[in-house]
Amino acid sequence: MDGFAVCREVRRCGSVPVLIISARVGKEDQLNGFRLGADDYIEKPVDLDLLAAKIGSLFARTYGALAQKDILHSGSLTIDKSARKVYRNKLPVELNVKEYELLLLLAENPGKTLDKDFLFNQIWGHNAYRQIGEKTVQIKNFVSEIIRASKEDIVQIEIEKGEFYLKELMGWVASVYGEKCALRKCELTIGTYQNRIFQGDIHRLREVFGNLFENAFKYGDCRRIQVSFYEEDYCQLIRVFNTGEPVTQKEFVHLFDSFFRGENTRGQQGNGLGLYICREIMHRLDGEIFAVCEDDGMAFVVVLPL
Repeated sequence: MDGFAVCREVRRCGSVPVLIISARVGKEDQLNGFRLGADDYIEKPVDLDLLAAKIGSLFARTYGALAQKDILHSGSLTIDKSARKVYRNKLPVELNVKEYELLLLLAENPGKTLDKDFLFNQIWGHNAYRQIGEKTVQIKNFVSEIIRASKEDIVQIEIEKGEFYLKELMGWVASVYGEKCALRKCELTIGTYQNRIFQGDIHRLREVFGNLFENAFKYGDCRRIQVSFYEEDYCQLIRVFNTGEPVTQKEFVHLFDSFFRGENTRGQQGNGLGLYICREIMHRLDGEIFAVCEDDGMAFVVVLPL
């Protein structure tokens, strides 16, 4: 049974996403794949980054709404609301009923201050006020454990240093986020640069730039994202600018703090760890990252030693 036959049978059984990877490059072969119900068709040899982006896009379109409704992420924790289960780094966490309800309530209200009365009324009922004194320590310890566990995971970030050219990093950015920007009708421009060689972990740097672009999509206005380059004090500086409302000066000093979320994050999913992780990665690479508030948006500058 060839791939086309498999696609036909899969489509008879349901509507799961189907992506065909084939050495058949003819137009008729591709059209046949789409006629049989394939969602996308990729010719061999396959670029792994492009493949990962296409798979992610397929899953987001097919399962995005369901996943957003039933799955919550907070640091290293994953909460499956439909199954009432909690995982840390994909391993199950044993919680009793009240512990699960408390954790879910906190995860659904990231960055918000929830007072004692609200917590006890939501978890233990309206007669719980008299129990506040004896339960306060339990809640404080539980929340502290969640924060401590998440920070421990971040501290354990491993760096595998090697050599890479700037063109490799920017090629990945253009391939993955060029398509994402096009889908959002967001103008993406990548300036000219000298293709220097660097010592570092290109995979971790992709994680840094991925965080910056995802933040731009969430909190910017998706009109324009611009990547520019300049050198200063024997360092390569890469500036990622997105249009939109900048954070306030009061919030600016906390941008890279763990679990910090600004006023412009209201209604957006997230846990306030993205920029904190970016800074930790850059420090482990002997580099730096800093932010700049501009009149029409925000800029983040990644600093790599030459």
